[in-house]
Amino acid sequence: MTRAISYIHTADVKRLRPFYEGVLGLSVVLADDDVLHLVYEGHPVRIITADGHKPGAMTVFGFETADIGAFLAALKDKGVIAERWHREQDSAGVWTGPDGEKIAWFKDPEGNMLSVVEAR
Repeated sequence: MTRAISYIHTADVKRLRPFYEGVLGLSVVLADDDVLHLVYEGHPVRIITADGHKPGAMTVFGFETADIGAFLAALKDKGVIAERWHREQDSAGVWTGPDGEKIAWFKDPEGNMLSVVEAR
């Protein structure tokens, strides 16, 4: 069997656990001081301590949803607000691409950029 695994780097695994588990709803499989093994709808995600880690400006992990408005509203209820990147984003922070795909971005507590996509 072969499957994809996502890796998210952090300076502090313990600081990110409440966000990924409680806010985003990923399930914890295993945790220690340096790595957090999570799963989201069958997709394994590893959050790993990286000394000197600095979050980048580009997306490191994303979600696909059938209703981006509902996804963003649920995040907002938990204190997470969409980032403003493009002038064409609507009031909720959603950018609609030329093909009709809708995308919004938000950050985890360390500043790693995450995204949510509603495919057309």
